[in-house]
Amino acid sequence: MIGHQAMARQLGADQWLAARSRQPPGLARERTEAAVSATTVSIDGVTVVAPRGRVDSQSAGQLGNILRSAMSNVPPLLVVDMSGINYIGSKGLQALLGALSECRHAGGDLKLASVSPNVMHVLNIIQFDRLFSICHCVDSALADFQADRA
Repeated sequence: MIGHQAMARQLGADQWLAARSRQPPGLARERTEAAVSATTVSIDGVTVVAPRGRVDSQSAGQLGNILRSAMSNVPPLLVVDMSGINYIGSKGLQALLGALSECRHAGGDLKLASVSPNVMHVLNIIQFDRLFSICHCVDSALADFQADRA
C-alpha cells in the first residue's frame, strides 16, 4: 500500500486531496473542525464580545453570527475583545467589517480591544486600523464609548 506522502508526490496535491475525499466510508479521515466560542456581557449599554479561537474560512461564519447576535442594543455599541484571537483570515476580517458596517448603519459603532501583535500586524497591512477604532484594552474602549455619549 502506498503512503499518503508518496501518493501526494505521485499525484500532485490537488489530485491527492480529491482522492482522499473519495475514501470509502469505513476508513478514518483526518478532520479538524474549526470553532469560535465567545462570551458576551453588557456593561452600561455597551456589549462586550470576547471571541476565542482561530478565525479562518471555516469559523468566520460563527464569528459573524456571534457579532450579529450581540447587536441587540439600539444603537448597537460593541466592543470586540480580541485577546483570545491569535489568527484571523480574510473571511474573519470580512465578518468584522460586516459587523462594523451593520453597527454604523444602525447608528452605533464597533471598537476592537486587546488585539494581539500578530492580528494587529494584519490589520495594519490591510489598513483596517483606519476603519476601526482600536483600543489597547476593553476598559479603554468602554471609556471611549462613555466619552462619545457625553
